[in-house]
Amino acid sequence: MKYQPFKEQKFWGDTWAIVLARIMSTTHEEEKVLGRQVNSGIDYSALKREQSCPVVPLHLSSFREEKSATVLMTGHPYWQFFEFGTFEFKGKEIKYCWPSSLSGRQVFMTPDEELYQYFRVHMGGIETQRKPLSFKEQESADGKLSFTLRTELPSGEDIEVYLEHKGKPAGMNRAMVPYDNHSDDKGMIAGGIKGKGRLCDPKNSWVRIDGVKYDFVKLLPLPLSPYFVVIGEMNVVFGGVMSYDREAKLLDNSFSIANPANNSEIKYLIEKNKDEVAYVNTGPLNESRIRARLVGEAEEIYEIRNKMAGQDVLSIKFNPSIPDLRYHFKEPYVGRFCLSAGRDFPGIVFGNVQAKHLGKFIVFDFLPEKPKQAKKRTMQMTINFASQDEYQIRSQIFPA
Repeated sequence: MKYQPFKEQKFWGDTWAIVLARIMSTTHEEEKVLGRQVNSGIDYSALKREQSCPVVPLHLSSFREEKSATVLMTGHPYWQFFEFGTFEFKGKEIKYCWPSSLSGRQVFMTPDEELYQYFRVHMGGIETQRKPLSFKEQESADGKLSFTLRTELPSGEDIEVYLEHKGKPAGMNRAMVPYDNHSDDKGMIAGGIKGKGRLCDPKNSWVRIDGVKYDFVKLLPLPLSPYFVVIGEMNVVFGGVMSYDREAKLLDNSFSIANPANNSEIKYLIEKNKDEVAYVNTGPLNESRIRARLVGEAEEIYEIRNKMAGQDVLSIKFNPSIPDLRYHFKEPYVGRFCLSAGRDFPGIVFGNVQAKHLGKFIVFDFLPEKPKQAKKRTMQMTINFASQDEYQIRSQIFPA
């Protein structure tokens, strides 16, 4: 019988994103993409400032992994893709499991309270649950690596996964931009993978959900093609520009950005020096730093940089810098952006950003240009000044 998994079901773009990551690169040098960074060129001296709270039009999320396994299976009516793994921080091993459905629903699960809160608050509304799980890694005397996972799926079913590697480790060092129905209502996701991974041995590996065994998906519809399971030790960094509605409010020497949908809030301290201002959020696992140049009294954002578990994860730069949106400038702003994942993956995605005032609203467009799959995640943010110290952002994503 002809094997046609990609016609029978709508599979996640992660499949081919990871496969193609072995043979192609999407990175570019930031300097070549952006050129020398400059200010917007707007003269603020005659403009009225209509808002006190700093306006941040984009939210950048980020995550990293150290040991992970990726499973793509077939036959289940709902669940399809599983990622699970660990990373260490401050002497503690933190575990997680990330099941995804055929329709693209993602649920991030972890027993760790700090990671649960980080994901709930910082990942732009991705569904997050606290779940007990068992995740063990073993290496046999002959050097075979195996992973074992046991937990309960969000649907209440018990899942057991045992993966045993086959063949020699293969090096991976490429950027990734998933597509298809991957996060198509959540944001523009990008990242990179560096390290060594292994394909699993399907004869000695299995996935069971409520005791029923399910097959792994093959990389290619060929009899001798390996099955799609990647296991190994590697540095994986990813995240992206997330699309969700939010509300901002000025506080004492700080401001907050809240997500009403899950009742979460990110608080940014305002740090000023002679030439710059930074909006900084620091948590148990992360640091987010939004950097802006002072142009007179105006503050123009030129970079957002995230760290997680002590390492640089994602950053995005703008040129010219984003105008201070609190001022009612007349001419539309058009700039370039460049998104990178740490030092290993500069310039994964680049494109344009635009801003213009339309009466009582500001419209901010995020328009990825390259690579091609990133163009399927254009976004538009509409900013409304609710009062002198508060504003609202309504975000729309337009998956192609």
